[in-house]
Amino acid sequence: MAFLGCTFENMGTTALSLLTGIQNSRVEGCIFYQNAESGLVLSNADASAASEAAICRNNTISNNVFHQVGLDYWSAPALTVYYAAGTTISHNDLYDLPYSGMSVGWGWYWTPNSTVSRENVIEGNRIGKFMQRCRDGGGIYTLGQQPNSIVKGNYIFEQYGAYGGLYHDEGSAWFTTTDNVVDNINNDDPNVNWIHVNGGEGGPNGGKTTYNLEIHNNFY
Repeated sequence: MAFLGCTFENMGTTALSLLTGIQNSRVEGCIFYQNAESGLVLSNADASAASEAAICRNNTISNNVFHQVGLDYWSAPALTVYYAAGTTISHNDLYDLPYSGMSVGWGWYWTPNSTVSRENVIEGNRIGKFMQRCRDGGGIYTLGQQPNSIVKGNYIFEQYGAYGGLYHDEGSAWFTTTDNVVDNINNDDPNVNWIHVNGGEGGPNGGKTTYNLEIHNNFY
């Protein structure tokens, strides 16, 4: 399945939903503009124990523009990926948004035995003028463990509200976050940071709920 060079404009709900069992598909060169809710949603929130056939796997989301989405449902990220494996999110432009640029993962720390989310790559994206209406989000926001996943070479700028340009929230684990640039953060607000890692007690084997993160060579 491929969506190539499409325009999704003035949609009253999520513009494009790719749910259970979507594999080896591409969304490339599309424009998501002035939509009421998210531009694109991949997988769903109840897929933590999906069978191999039902896992969203090896999908590519690249070279798309997400501009002024979430206009009515402010808490909708421009791009949402729930439980998925082998997802490549690269060279997208996400701009002028009420909430997060993209949210990848789900389950917080409540699904530590899930092996669905893994080997996801978030690379070379440009994310700006986000968190204009809501708080507790980020340019790139992650949840849940995702072994062998990487956040690399993204440019994030003009964040309006809490918490992080890069935000690894509860349960985030096994990410490498490297070579990203976070620019022009609102320094007047102590809750707005270039990176925010949120995790408390109660994680696996009595440890933290956010763990095994490699964060290095980022610039802010």
